[in-house]
Amino acid sequence: MTRGMSDREYMDLTDAVVARLAPVLAANPATAPYAQIVRLSAKAGEWQEALSTLVNVLANESVAIGEADRADLRRLFAFEEASASAEVSDRGSRSFNALSRIPAA
Repeated sequence: MTRGMSDREYMDLTDAVVARLAPVLAANPATAPYAQIVRLSAKAGEWQEALSTLVNVLANESVAIGEADRADLRRLFAFEEASASAEVSDRGSRSFNALSRIPAA
């Protein structure tokens, strides 16, 4: 049995993913306006909003990401899906669905 992620690990991993992928958004003219939204959301402690925006922009614009980033996002969305909050759990499920539409790098 694998150990679940703590809230602190979720926040730290979200910050790391945002730090890696926001520059990918910034480098693409179609997604550049969202890079700052994602960064500011995470900085403000709105980690779910940052991740949801990030994954939906990547999916909608077909921006490829590597397997390590995909694995980290899966881990984060699994944490959200396991939440006792129906809203957070639903957002995690929707983000998982968006992740499946992002092409592999």
